[in-house]
Amino acid sequence: MSIVDEQPRTGGRILFELCEDGAPDDANQSIAYEVTLTTADSTFCTRVSMDLNTGEIHIDAWRDGGVPPSWLAKAVSPLLRQQWNGWKNSGARWPRRIHRWRADPSPQRG
Repeated sequence: MSIVDEQPRTGGRILFELCEDGAPDDANQSIAYEVTLTTADSTFCTRVSMDLNTGEIHIDAWRDGGVPPSWLAKAVSPLLRQQWNGWKNSGARWPRRIHRWRADPSPQRG
């Protein structure tokens, strides 16, 4: 089992996986990722797309009726925008997978 497959003990994991039909080409000027947010006790999934001409981001409804913690969900758009800025400046290929961790901003209980 890789670290990506494990539930985090603290904070949250963010995983972007490029959709098979989501890679940009001459006919498709958008990018789409399946996004999985994982906390110590829950997992949340959705699809996120971006118009490559305007940078507009669309986040689909979270599947299975779950809603992730706002502090974790708010990290999705900035991470995608960071990739877009790199792509605009260098023309680099979009990564097939992006994996990040974020700390829970709520105070620790002791």
